[in-house]
Amino acid sequence: MRNGRGQRMENKPQPGEGAPPGERPPEDGRPPHGVKPMSEAAERGGMPTEPTPAPRGTGAGEATAPKARANRGGRRWRGGRLALLLGAVFAGILAAATYTGALWHYFPRHDLDRWQGRWRIAIEERATPNAIRVAGQRWEYEGQEGVRAYRLELDATAEPKRLSLELLDTRGLQGPTPRLHGLYAFEGRNRVRVVLLPQSEPLPLRWEEADHVLTLLRE
Repeated sequence: MRNGRGQRMENKPQPGEGAPPGERPPEDGRPPHGVKPMSEAAERGGMPTEPTPAPRGTGAGEATAPKARANRGGRRWRGGRLALLLGAVFAGILAAATYTGALWHYFPRHDLDRWQGRWRIAIEERATPNAIRVAGQRWEYEGQEGVRAYRLELDATAEPKRLSLELLDTRGLQGPTPRLHGLYAFEGRNRVRVVLLPQSEPLPLRWEEADHVLTLLRE
């Protein structure tokens, strides 16, 4: 084709001419349907930007949801197992302590342990209103005159076994502190024979020689 000066003109194809209808670019400059626009960094030759993550609940998020639920379930299972383990350990400690206390109560290792508690005084197998209470090394005599407290000392290596009592409250008393000494012999867990004399009097060497034997019955 020639122009008015007789020069030959080339027909330049217009954008979209000769392309299939589905591949022609739109007139507003937007990329065709299905074609992603290049980022500014890509157009400048830089590194492409990371794709925008898919909305939660769609796409990749749907694939990770079962994993998250599985992780939460695993943590709950491990926490429950730890709670059961701690409960079992605590129950074992409590059972051991209870068992040890029961053993101490029924099978005490030392005579001082066997003395602990309240004992009713009996004379010739007849109980009296008087009683003895032992707590630690404190020996309390409960009689008609009130309560008198003594410090208890035991000699379980002697034969027969011996005890000594020292009065604790000496207010209003003159002279040396009153002391008693005696013999004792357990007859099972709930019964003990006792002989008590002022410290100035000698103790019998054998039970057969003892007079005024008291019987204490555990309450």
